[in-house]
Amino acid sequence: MSLSDRKAALGAMRTMALHRRALDDGLDEEAVSACMDRDAPKAALVELILAAEAQTQVQPEPEPERDSAGMVGRIVAAIAGDKSQRETAYVSLTCIAHGDNEEVAATVASASVHVSGAELENEGKLAELFGKFGTVLAATLRREGNASWALMTFDEAESAQAAVAGAAKSLGVSGLAVRALDTQEALGEAGLLGEVMREHRQRVSVGVAGAAVGPLVETVLTKDISVIDAAEFRRASSVLCEMKMLDPLELCAEYFRNERFTLVWSSMGNAYNAVFKKDPSQLTREDALTASVDSAFKGIYTGRGFDACTGPAGVNIIEWVVALSTHAKHSPGVSSEVLMKRLCEIRLSIVRAPPGPSELELAGVWQMLGDSFSGRQALAVPLIEAGLLEAGV
Repeated sequence: MSLSDRKAALGAMRTMALHRRALDDGLDEEAVSACMDRDAPKAALVELILAAEAQTQVQPEPEPERDSAGMVGRIVAAIAGDKSQRETAYVSLTCIAHGDNEEVAATVASASVHVSGAELENEGKLAELFGKFGTVLAATLRREGNASWALMTFDEAESAQAAVAGAAKSLGVSGLAVRALDTQEALGEAGLLGEVMREHRQRVSVGVAGAAVGPLVETVLTKDISVIDAAEFRRASSVLCEMKMLDPLELCAEYFRNERFTLVWSSMGNAYNAVFKKDPSQLTREDALTASVDSAFKGIYTGRGFDACTGPAGVNIIEWVVALSTHAKHSPGVSSEVLMKRLCEIRLSIVRAPPGPSELELAGVWQMLGDSFSGRQALAVPLIEAGLLEAGV
């Protein structure tokens, strides 16, 4: 690697990462501390490390290989791991959904580049163009008169470094300029860049959440109840619903993509379908919650418009209705009036005495109360007589 490339790679690292790197390389602690006291500690640390390398003529040891270096890779690997690892993923995704995940900010700070100097058409094409260097989590484009610039965040810092080092040469775009964002820029809140950064951090969160939708459905919610019990099924379903609220249109579309929306219904051994195999007299409050929680998000795409949420995934409402009808036909419990009535009675008792379930679980219960007697007069009349309308008021 040339000196200029080496300097660019070091310059893309965060200040504290450079500080640790200098100490790990065995550089004098006083010299490192002196760099941290300078007006520009990052630049001073880069020069110190480069000087030490030039003196010893020893190339820095490569970082140890990691199975999943990027944020998305770590979360997806945790979802596929054991119960404690899955819980770590649930916590991270919940924080992302609430906008308070520190790793998102760290990823933006360490793996983002500023692109300018060329006519940039749109964010989709930019993401595709820079996908050569790694997974692009988000691209945010701005135009100012005849000029345009963009922020790009990758899943890994190494991808951002590669883009800085090689984009101008390898992408073949005339006038293209790519530079790393420093930490102050990436975490800033002031001015136009700060405004764009706030939007961009939100897009990165949506990008990470979107990458986790498929694994959550396919690796957790479809698994046999002996692997993912009812309590964890409700936990994962709640996380999925919270994630969708980040960007209902994009994340609901991700849920509907590749017919994922049918997988929970059609996985006959999972916790959801275990409820419908029970004798109605054995159904519990927990069973009613398990069979309801994944319906909480229905209010999202109902409110935003079904086609708006599912169109990007290539799904239309006719396909959804057919899939739902097929599920009901092949699941005896769903078509059992006795079982559905008992579930509705339990759901009604839950909404009358709500302490305990989460808001999302309650939302799912209300959604399923409405869905359960839709077209079922035999259920509708006794539920209304039992006080469903009064409970709603």
